[in-house]
Amino acid sequence: MKLSQNIQSKRVTVLGIGFDPLTQAEVVQTIATVLRARPRRKSFRLVKPYVEFFRTAASDKAVSEAITSADLVVADGVSIQWAAAYIYGSDHGTMAFWRGLFTKLQDAKWRQSVLPGRGAGVDATHQLLLEAAQRGWRVGILGGPKDSVATRLALEERYPVLQLVNVWSGYFKPSSEKHLVRTIAAADLDILFVAIGHPRQELFMQAHVSDGLARVLVGEGGTFDYDQMGGRLRRAPAWMRRLGLEWLWRVLLQPSRIKRQLAILPFLWNVYLAGSKESD
Repeated sequence: MKLSQNIQSKRVTVLGIGFDPLTQAEVVQTIATVLRARPRRKSFRLVKPYVEFFRTAASDKAVSEAITSADLVVADGVSIQWAAAYIYGSDHGTMAFWRGLFTKLQDAKWRQSVLPGRGAGVDATHQLLLEAAQRGWRVGILGGPKDSVATRLALEERYPVLQLVNVWSGYFKPSSEKHLVRTIAAADLDILFVAIGHPRQELFMQAHVSDGLARVLVGEGGTFDYDQMGGRLRRAPAWMRRLGLEWLWRVLLQPSRIKRQLAILPFLWNVYLAGSKESD
């Protein structure tokens, strides 16, 4: 698709993954442009990598391909914005690295200098759902909390005119996947949010990109786990969100996620090394 090629020609590479330097408003506008084009042979795929993606992409070629071949790749959080700003900036070295991590990270202008927007969780999805409601797009969700009824009720209350066609459980067996795909495809969706966790959701979207699930597939992660979207988790306080510490809040609520968050350590080291190479 020409639109995808134009976007991807401007990608910024961070530790082997190319990111599209778009604001959230531009992401929504890109999706609107795709949907105006009417039916396509292949779904338009949007993935939103966070720190853990780098570890799985480095160790699994199939995961790496599922990410890098997506039509739109948007940074999930401030950590990736920070990494891009540091790697592509002019100030490197040990002191510059720690200064960027503990001081410049809080400077929105600096942090957004390379990747101006991020598609993180509730806020970005809220903007897309508002647009969907206003434009009459048909929306579906695959995954999220086990209580899909709660998700549906919460979204219908928050977005009363949203055409939410269905919420399908993400707890399906491989033997029932073909039937599930046919059922979703028959719903004639504009957007399907695939919220079954990384890397399963990225592999699922790539495997079924030509099966007519929806004209746009969005790898959504854990967005629908939050209370604003029908889940049980409370959002982090506003001051933590401003500081980019929403990940820490989720660890506090779900200590079992600490092993996943350990991916930040090799990520920081690799960013430091990448910055050193840029300064050579």
